[in-house]
Amino acid sequence: MGDTLDRLDMHADADLMARVREGDRTAFEVLYRRHEARVFAYLWRQLRDEALAADLRQEVFLRLWRARTDWRPGGSVAGYLIRSAHTLAIDARRREQVRSRWADELRLSYPSTTPSPDTLLERTRLASRVNAAIEMLPDRMREVFSLKRDAGLSYREIAALLGISPKTVEVQMGNALRRLREALADLRPSAET
Repeated sequence: MGDTLDRLDMHADADLMARVREGDRTAFEVLYRRHEARVFAYLWRQLRDEALAADLRQEVFLRLWRARTDWRPGGSVAGYLIRSAHTLAIDARRREQVRSRWADELRLSYPSTTPSPDTLLERTRLASRVNAAIEMLPDRMREVFSLKRDAGLSYREIAALLGISPKTVEVQMGNALRRLREALADLRPSAET
């Protein structure tokens, strides 16, 4: 089986997906190994929850397997996976908002004297500053930045996913990088040190 995986590893996603469509689990495993880190990185960036991102990564690939017979040749496997991850992340955020509202209501009803986990678990200065700067980006710009940096999608794939032009993606990415450089300028080592 190892030799089969090695041989399949060299195939393009489209060839592998044609085999997956026919129920080839080995080809599916190759696609999984090829794309799972990218899907996880995208989900983690969106949700900031490692366990949830790992669970949703599995759901993304489960959905691909279940929908394999509907696959249309010529589609982008990476695009499909990130679109699926995007949808699952939105659903997870909505569920979290509902949970958060309930938790807030409970806290108001039953105040706690213990500090919140956020108070107990301070992040390093650099990581928190970088994450804060990313979060300050406008929603669409942050989404483009995350799809490029975390999911590794091309401008064309991002454009197709978001329904905008590749040029708009390029402009959004350039603006995101410029804003991040400005927001984090004081973190750069000075020439005097």
